[in-house]
Amino acid sequence: MMVMNTSNSATLQPRDKVRVLEQLHWLDKVLVALGCGCLLGLSTPGFDLWYLSWFGLVPALVLIASCKSKWQATAVGLVFGLGYHLVALWWILGLYPLPWLGVSNWLAFQSVILVWLAESLHQSILMAGFALFAYVLPTRAGLLPHYARPYFPYLLTLPVIWLFLHWVVGPAEYFAGMPVNQLAYSQSCFIELIQIAKLGGSQLVECLLLLSNCALAALIIERSGWVTPLAARVDPISPRVGAFVDLALVATLILLATVWGGSEVAVRPAGITATAVPVELAVIQGNIGAEDELSGLMSASEIVHRYTSLIDKLGVSILVLPEGVAKTTTGALWGALRTVAREQKKEAIVGTVEPVEGGAVNAVRIITGCGQENHVYVQRRLVPFNQFVAGLLSIIGLPKSIWQCAGGGLISTRQLSCPASIWGKVGASVSAELLYPHLVADEVRHGASLLVALVNLSWFHNAGVNRQIVAAAVMRAVENGRFLVLATNTGISAVIYPSGFVSSASAPGHPGVLVDTVQFLYQKTPFTRMWWL
Repeated sequence: MMVMNTSNSATLQPRDKVRVLEQLHWLDKVLVALGCGCLLGLSTPGFDLWYLSWFGLVPALVLIASCKSKWQATAVGLVFGLGYHLVALWWILGLYPLPWLGVSNWLAFQSVILVWLAESLHQSILMAGFALFAYVLPTRAGLLPHYARPYFPYLLTLPVIWLFLHWVVGPAEYFAGMPVNQLAYSQSCFIELIQIAKLGGSQLVECLLLLSNCALAALIIERSGWVTPLAARVDPISPRVGAFVDLALVATLILLATVWGGSEVAVRPAGITATAVPVELAVIQGNIGAEDELSGLMSASEIVHRYTSLIDKLGVSILVLPEGVAKTTTGALWGALRTVAREQKKEAIVGTVEPVEGGAVNAVRIITGCGQENHVYVQRRLVPFNQFVAGLLSIIGLPKSIWQCAGGGLISTRQLSCPASIWGKVGASVSAELLYPHLVADEVRHGASLLVALVNLSWFHNAGVNRQIVAAAVMRAVENGRFLVLATNTGISAVIYPSGFVSSASAPGHPGVLVDTVQFLYQKTPFTRMWWL
C-alpha cells in the first residue's frame, strides 16, 4: 500500500527571513528619514554636536538599502536631506523682520519662511541624487571591485558619489548652491584631524566622515538582518567578520590621519614660520546692521563717525574693514581712510561697492600709506538666492527698491586679481566667495600670501550663520597654509592661523576692534597645487 504524504510541501522549505525595515510602509521610512536628517543637522557649526557627523548618515544608508524601488529610495534621500538642511539652514529665519524693504511683518514672515523652505528643498536635491545612485548601482561588500556584476565596492563607491554631488555639483554656479553647511565643516574644531585638508582639502575630511558612516551602515546591513545583505565580498575574508574588519580598517585610517595631524600641529602649533615678518593688523567691526543703513536709522555722517572713532590712533600696520563699508571711492569714509593711511603710514583693506557700466561691483581695495588706491579685487562669484537671483526679481515685476536691497544690479567678473600690499599679495574674497575652495586656492596659486575675507552678515539677526562662516574660514586657512583674516560688519570677525587655530575672534553684535599679528607666507600646500579641484 502506498502511503501518501498530505502535508503541504511548502512547509518543508525554510521560510525567508523577515526583513524588518523592508516591511515598513514607504511613508514610515520617509518620516524616519526626516527625523534622522534633522538629527544630523545638529552636527553643523553652531550646535556643537560635531560628533554626530561620524554616524548621523547611517540611518539614511540603511533606509536606502531597505527600499523596494528607486523612487522610494529617492524620496527617502530627499526627505532626509530636507530634514538636515532645515536644521542646518535655520539661520535664514534670522532675515526676519525686513523693515528696510517697506513690507509688513506678516508678509516678511511669510517670505522668510518660504525662502528657508525653498533653499532647504533645493539643497536636498543633492541627497536625493545620492540616494538614487546608492540604490541603483550594483555594489558589493568590502573594498575591492569585481569584473562581474555587482561591480562596485560599497565602502568606496558611496563616498565618491557623495563627494562628486556635494563638492562638484553643489558649488557649481548653474546649480546656484551655497555650500555653507558641508559635513566637513562640522570638524573645524578638530584641529588635529583637519590638517589633512592640506593634502586633499575639505573634501578629504568629508571622505573620512563618509567612510565612517558607510562602514557602520555596512555592518548593520550585514549583521542585523533588518535588510537584505550586500552581495558577497571579493576578498578571502569571511563574510561573518568582513564588516568588522572593514570598520577596523576605517577606524585605523582615521586614527592615522589624526596622529599625523597632531604631529604637524606639534611641530608648528600655529603655522607660523621663523623667516616671515610678523605684521600687526586690526579688524574694524562697525556693527552697523542692514536696517540701520537702509532704513535711515543711522545717517551717513554717523556711520563715518563710528568707523573713524574705531580706527583712531591704532598702532598697527594694516586696517581691515568689512564688505561694502565704503559705498563709493569718493565718499566721506573713503576720504577719512585715505587721510589715516597717509598721515599714520598705514594700509587699509576696504570693501567697496562701486558703480560700473551696467550696474555695480563688490570690490576690495587697498589704500597704501603713500595714498595709492589702484590695488583692487572685484567679486567673481555672486551670492546664490541673493545677488545672483535678485537681478531676476525685477523681471517678474517686484518694486525696484526691493530687488536692489536684495542685491540686484551687482555684477561679477571672471578676471582674477590679487591686490598688492607692501608686505605681499592679498587673496581677497567678498561675501560668500569664502565658501568656494577653488576660488581661494586660485588666488594662492597666483601669489596671494595672506587671505582676507570680507563678509556682511548684518542681514541676519543673531543667526548661526556666523559660526558656519568661521568654520569655512578655518578650512580655507588650513587648505592653503595661509593666515586668514575674516572681517564682518556685525560679527563674528576672526584671525585664523594656517593650522586652523582661531587666534582671536570678536563677539557678534558689538562694535569694536580686533587686533592680532599675521604673516605673509609663500609656501604652497599639496591641495593648493591641485589646480583641477
